[in-house]
Amino acid sequence: MYRRRTAAAALLAATLLAACSTETRVDEGAGGTTPSSRVVDAPGTTVGTTVGTTPDDELVLGLLVPRSGQLAELEDALVAPTELAVRQINDAGGVDGREVRLVVADDGSDPDVARTSLDELIEGGAHAVIGPASSTTTRGIIDEIRAGGIPVCSGSAYAADLDEARTDGLLFRTAPPDELQAEALAGQIQADGRTNVAILTRDDSYGDIMGDLVHEALGNAGVPVNIIVPHDPGGIGAKESVAQALQISPDAVVIVGFATDGEAVVRELVAAGQGPTTIGVYGTDGLRNAGFAAAVDADPSKVAGLSGVAPNPAPTGVTSPFNEAFAAVQVDGAAVDPVFSAHYWDCTNLLALAALQAGSTDPTAMRDAFAASFAGDTDCNDFATCAAALADGTTIHYRGASSTFDDWDGTQPGHGAYLEWSYLPDGTLVTETTQIDV
Repeated sequence: MYRRRTAAAALLAATLLAACSTETRVDEGAGGTTPSSRVVDAPGTTVGTTVGTTPDDELVLGLLVPRSGQLAELEDALVAPTELAVRQINDAGGVDGREVRLVVADDGSDPDVARTSLDELIEGGAHAVIGPASSTTTRGIIDEIRAGGIPVCSGSAYAADLDEARTDGLLFRTAPPDELQAEALAGQIQADGRTNVAILTRDDSYGDIMGDLVHEALGNAGVPVNIIVPHDPGGIGAKESVAQALQISPDAVVIVGFATDGEAVVRELVAAGQGPTTIGVYGTDGLRNAGFAAAVDADPSKVAGLSGVAPNPAPTGVTSPFNEAFAAVQVDGAAVDPVFSAHYWDCTNLLALAALQAGSTDPTAMRDAFAASFAGDTDCNDFATCAAALADGTTIHYRGASSTFDDWDGTQPGHGAYLEWSYLPDGTLVTETTQIDV
């Protein structure tokens, strides 16, 4: 009952992509001791001798990325595009003549580490911050963001509840929020003709929120949801949760979860004879993992047909100089997997443009000017062309590498681009190339 899908040109690091999308459960001890922030001599950055040196003729951007902890493999994918943007901004004359200096600090894949690093960045004179990587880390430093009073832009934290966090309008993101993923997933399930859906959702804050969003989106799509069953985030007791969900004889099951709990739930569905080869089984992007099928069963064909949607890392319809420039970037002689890279490039450009629009590096002025880059008449797709348009006295509409930003909703994109993914009988994770716009 599986459907064969066309593999995308490149399979990104799916585990890392899913980890940043929502409330990833990280080892609270990850990262060991709290590393201090430091100035990094990176290509295109202006390097100071101390973090605390903030001349009036520079714009200091902090970058919170996981140099340690569970998501440390993301570091290059987030640092490299930010460095690229800083180099391009400085090559274009900087921000009103101010050079941009980048200070990189560890978010540790952990709120406690990120909290300390953010405080150091603020004390060191950062005017704005890019990052952190995960929604869990972002959520954990909301109080510090508000107290610090500086704008923060994350390109990878897209948990639904972050748009309601009390940040005094200081938290921006270029990643589309999770409610849009729920709409895209509901559209996929509707298109498959499902009429009796059970939702199995993680019993935690992410599961509660995302489960409700999927339920609401399915209702809006006219797809009946007849039972919602929580399951343990650690996968414990999955058999009982699955048995309860199957009492309604669903023709589709939606699993709201991550790798560990998702594997346990799929394993029990298969054991009950109601796996992806028998009924429709769908998952949120936390189940999109190159090693998922093998982790469920030694016979990967039992997972064939499990499918879902995930944000498109390279949306169609986007024309940006970023792609060609980033393709030439190497770290230790190797190309960088562009996991959220376009989103971080966009965050960097948008913060610099906010300072340019405000005519100031004052954090409050930058916050208030951030959305102005989406409200103008002249399209531009990098800092240089946008700055030139502003210098000519025209207003701008920034068209980014991660999105055309046709619909900006206060502090985040009001639209998203997604791709369907699924597992083949040999366990291969494949992604369709047809984009779903919501």
